Amino acid sequence: MNKVTVTSQKYGLDINTSKTKFMIISKENITGANLYINQTIIERVSQYTYLGTMINEAWDNSQEIRCRIGKAKSTFLTMGSVFRSHNLTLETKIRLLSMFTRCFCTV
Repeated sequence: MNKVTVTSQKYGLDINTSKTKFMIISKENITGANLYINQTIIERVSQYTYLGTMINEAWDNSQEIRCRIGKAKSTFLTMGSVFRSHNLTLETKIRLLSMFTRCFCTV
């Protein structure tokens, strides 16, 4: 980590140690690993949300899948009034349902 710190300082960039966290992704349980930047210990986390995706130490995505299903369900439930509307044809409602299903499964 010293090389990253030295190089970033060379270009006028400082690492904010209060916002910086680290995680070790491994199949084995690794304990006692510490990371320091300028004699400040960096917090180790077991899970982290990066660009909207939940990542954990075991690289287990079951929690991420549950989270996405929950988001899709809540979004879909807000569309209930659209599907109950008498102004839309059944064909349009089926097309909307198909579109939502594809979008939610790939988000």
